[in-house]
Amino acid sequence: GYYHATVRSQWVAVAEKAWRLQLTVEPGPPQKVASAQVAVVGAGDGEPDLLGWQKKWPLGPGKVMDQTVWEKQKQVALDAAHAQGYLGAEFSEHVIEADLVNNTAALRLVLDTGQRAVLGEVRFEQDAVRPGILARLPRFSPGQPYDAWLLEKFRLDLWRTGYFANVEMIEERR
Repeated sequence: GYYHATVRSQWVAVAEKAWRLQLTVEPGPPQKVASAQVAVVGAGDGEPDLLGWQKKWPLGPGKVMDQTVWEKQKQVALDAAHAQGYLGAEFSEHVIEADLVNNTAALRLVLDTGQRAVLGEVRFEQDAVRPGILARLPRFSPGQPYDAWLLEKFRLDLWRTGYFANVEMIEERR
């Protein structure tokens, strides 16, 4: 958020035939956010986690523009969308309009969740346990909305049976 920095350099002798480059950086005034439009569209526009993310947006008007915060918040939104089954979520708009004369930035960020994925059939590829025993373990059924936590619980339930030293789950996303 500092676009008017000035840098001065100076060579300083530290020993015979040895020099150190000394840099002095004055950052200048920070760029401030003039406006921030943050929206969630698509089938997941009412998801509590995404609404909370939108409500707590940290780069509001008057705040110092910080691109690391901008990028981190984009990832937070995508992680929340993916965890709720919006596996195709993406930003249809992600714009920072920097006005270097007025030292301001206008932000536009639109997350399009797309459709929510659903859980499909579970297939076991193993020969250690009778299939009927494992068929009772999933806490979900085909057609139920995708939930990353349900899949993690399922993996843990498989491991807890004691039949397996290691459990590897492979998701086929379609």
